[in-house]
Amino acid sequence: MTDEQPIGNRTVKPAPEPPPFRVFSPEVVRVLDKIRFRLDDIDDLNSSDQHAEFTWFAREYPRCYRYHLDCADFRLKTIGDLYAEIHAELAPAVEKSPTLFEVTSSNQKVLRIYWDFESLLSEICIALDLLARIAGTAYEELMPLSFSAFCRKEGNVGLLGIMKRAQLRWVKKLKDYRDCFIH
Repeated sequence: MTDEQPIGNRTVKPAPEPPPFRVFSPEVVRVLDKIRFRLDDIDDLNSSDQHAEFTWFAREYPRCYRYHLDCADFRLKTIGDLYAEIHAELAPAVEKSPTLFEVTSSNQKVLRIYWDFESLLSEICIALDLLARIAGTAYEELMPLSFSAFCRKEGNVGLLGIMKRAQLRWVKKLKDYRDCFIH
């Protein structure tokens, strides 16, 4: 006779939905679109060549930024879907066995979670580097081309302060995860 008492059938909670990543076009894209369109409106001399380099930058860099955020959003959704599939496969074993302590799985779905997580991290890091390039245009002095280098600049106000606070709150941890995959 053992002291162990069967606890009956267990109910496993459903896999949680991933949090929404983003709903709208990023603010930086909308702001630079307004600036570009306003330049076109006030360009009564038809001297669009004067602003050609800026309008190209203001059109392309924010769109590249949004593209990488869309990629990250897609990866987050695929990770959530894969977790739900794996959960649905493993939950019945947990529900019918009162003494089962853990269940594991190792297959292509599990590997895809790792692959998609690495891709998610990379996409966000690329987006942050693009955001630093965009934000750098707000400063007179030449700004670095990467998020990390941007955050090493002196100061703590404005866009630089916002990015430094983000770096402390979550970006450093994200980049540490990415570095684990890369190195």
